[in-house]
Amino acid sequence: MSTEKYTGSDAEFAGHIRNSGGLIYLGATNNSSISLSLSNSIDIVNLVGNLSITSDNILLDANLVTSTSLIKYTSDLSLTFDDLTLITKGYLIDYVDINSANALSDLTDVQISTGEPAANDFLYYDINISKWRPVELPESIVVSASKNNISTDIYLSNNEVPMSISPFILPANSYLKYISASCKTPGTWTAEVHVNNLLVSGAYLNIISNTKAYIKFTNPILFNAGDEVQLYCMGMNIDKPKISAYFITVPI
Repeated sequence: MSTEKYTGSDAEFAGHIRNSGGLIYLGATNNSSISLSLSNSIDIVNLVGNLSITSDNILLDANLVTSTSLIKYTSDLSLTFDDLTLITKGYLIDYVDINSANALSDLTDVQISTGEPAANDFLYYDINISKWRPVELPESIVVSASKNNISTDIYLSNNEVPMSISPFILPANSYLKYISASCKTPGTWTAEVHVNNLLVSGAYLNIISNTKAYIKFTNPILFNAGDEVQLYCMGMNIDKPKISAYFITVPI
């Protein structure tokens, strides 16, 4: 195979480079690079096969625009553009221009909710409608209470005020995701999450002859905005008990 080599500070082609079935190589060595500084655009049209980029690192330091505002990657990839970093390990990632409702419509299983998508929205799969929809990022809420003495069957306190008197008012619909509990000396007791002086079904953690325990709920328990959340120590002679409940707000 013959090789044509062009050297010098500039090499100009005033027409087309046509490929008759072989490969065109740009950058013949491992440490060579290609730099393009153009005032116009680079267009790839009538592409029948795939456009494959096999580099481990892809930096897109510019506005990224496609005809559908939808870009899909299916390999291990890290992307940075518009101050947003996406990392995927073998899964499909969709980046959607949230400033355009039409962009979301390009995903066939996405439903546009009332109003325009806002900055920092993300796509949430709503099992009630079997579709993805734009929602606000969820927030974490941590509720903690304790007692600085030996305690038996008692509501714990915040700043020395019992939660039976001043409960925590949940500001949004939220899922209870975790409970953790501790005490000074080993004990057997139950850390409970109450609403309006009643145990919420399933919202408890058993501590068995230990000073600490924790649980992650496989099926998070739903609480409602305005619920009066109280933390209760169910057990006898528990030394300085403390309970923390971790909530995640429901996407809206």
